[in-house]
Amino acid sequence: MISDKTLAIYFRSSLLPIFQKSDTNQVAVLVSNEYEGFSKNGGIGTYYTALSKKLREAGWYVILLLCQSEQKFQGESDVPALDCIFSVAEVENVLILQTVHLSILSEAKSDYYYTYQSICSLFFVQALSAAFPDAHIYVEFPDVNAFGYHTIQAKQAGLLPSNCITAVTIHGCFEWVFEANDSLTKDPWLLLTAHREQQSFEKTDLAFFPSHFLKSTVKSYGWKTCQAKHMPYFVPIIFNQINSKIHENPVY
Repeated sequence: MISDKTLAIYFRSSLLPIFQKSDTNQVAVLVSNEYEGFSKNGGIGTYYTALSKKLREAGWYVILLLCQSEQKFQGESDVPALDCIFSVAEVENVLILQTVHLSILSEAKSDYYYTYQSICSLFFVQALSAAFPDAHIYVEFPDVNAFGYHTIQAKQAGLLPSNCITAVTIHGCFEWVFEANDSLTKDPWLLLTAHREQQSFEKTDLAFFPSHFLKSTVKSYGWKTCQAKHMPYFVPIIFNQINSKIHENPVY
């Protein structure tokens, strides 16, 4: 994470006309490895598909950042609920990155499906905050995979503007997935990923859980959950929570 403003990240000029099509001051960035039509869909994909539709209906400019995908979209979307689509695979094609950024990405590729995805997500959010300087930007991640780890760390460190609001929704962290399949281990990879999932959930601006069972399960792993909001049907209360955070973080 880099604080030097001279090393800010921007979208390439050829992409800017896509963003200029919208005059909205509310931008939602959904970061996920699942979305209906693009992946082998599970509950995460169903959720983000439904959430994107609700956000779009409410007047938000909705961007999907597809993780763990080799597809390249150049921002183009033929999905009615999505104004823009990008994947982490095209980070070097659509963003203006300097040598230090490329070096960070090169090192992260040794853990391509987790660390690399998380750092690419941060770079995209930094570029979007520059592309939409006067908008409220809502960025949501699933807890699984800890895609939001570096973005949330950056927000905590003051490296993202206050008009960026981060959120994490529980879908079933890796500890829970491994335990449910009777395969919980002390593997260093699992421990690191579990730590990042926990840190992301605890440090994000907004945290949501769909079921009290999942909340009690992650609490048993030591997660702090008192800040989390119950969202039994995922979408209905999310707008109240976002609006509350927007009022706490006005754009001047």
